Amino acid sequence: MHRFGFLFLSLSVGCGDLVSNPCQDYVDYVCACHTDNPELDCDTMRAAHSNAGVDQYPDCEVEHQALLELDEQLGRECVVGDTAG
Repeated sequence: MHRFGFLFLSLSVGCGDLVSNPCQDYVDYVCACHTDNPELDCDTMRAAHSNAGVDQYPDCEVEHQALLELDEQLGRECVVGDTAG
């Protein structure tokens, strides 16, 4: 049983394009949609999230979702690349 889990994990990590990276999605959104906000500095965020592991994904998802909701409340619209989902 453990062999299959390890195999799946190996395949998931090896196929990075198939696995969504919420930290990268969050950084991409900030860099595209919040260039005027000094509290959300794109370069700083890229550096901070450049090596984000799967253990950080939930935090990135929460931060990204909160920012999306705030932008929606403020009437801001911004679409980053292919954001299906």
